[in-house]
Amino acid sequence: MANNCWNHVVFNGDTAQLKKLHEKFQSYDKTNFFTEFGDFVLGIGEIGDTPKVFEERHDDPYYNYGTKWWDFDLDDYEEGAEDFTIAGDSAWSPPITLVEEICKVYNLTAQMEYEEAGMNFAGYVDFNNLGIVTNREMSADEYAYENDIGNWIENLKYNYDGESMEDIDLHSDHSYASAEHLKELTEAIDKLNL
Repeated sequence: MANNCWNHVVFNGDTAQLKKLHEKFQSYDKTNFFTEFGDFVLGIGEIGDTPKVFEERHDDPYYNYGTKWWDFDLDDYEEGAEDFTIAGDSAWSPPITLVEEICKVYNLTAQMEYEEAGMNFAGYVDFNNLGIVTNREMSADEYAYENDIGNWIENLKYNYDGESMEDIDLHSDHSYASAEHLKELTEAIDKLNL
């Protein structure tokens, strides 16, 4: 079973470029391969290009834009809007390469966040028209901690089900967390293991 990576991307910039990009994203279901879609969005290929064409154009014809597929929801684009959002799951890893190339080709900026809990990674990436500006990678646990401490405690406590607190080093396992929150996690683990 493939692990899904959740992605949330907000593109910002010139309204004409955003409208053009939004229209291209609406053609995703007409493509058979993610590389075909990426090439189409970037203006270097057409819908209907064959795997042979991808092989001539790319070193890896099936894994060229950071992932093999992206099952996303596309917000409606309102005329004159200066941003639009795309969110959804991709295969294993985020489509960072595609988002970066889109920002370069369309002269846009973007903010992206992603999380893959099964492989325990997540991050935030900011892009401008030259590429990646910042890329902050972390564990999915740390990402959960930053976004919802109560949910972080509730979910993480089950990782320690049946373990003795003498065998657990929460401080080194979760050095990003405050002492107060580690204490709350310890109490939740203790209640679970009564």
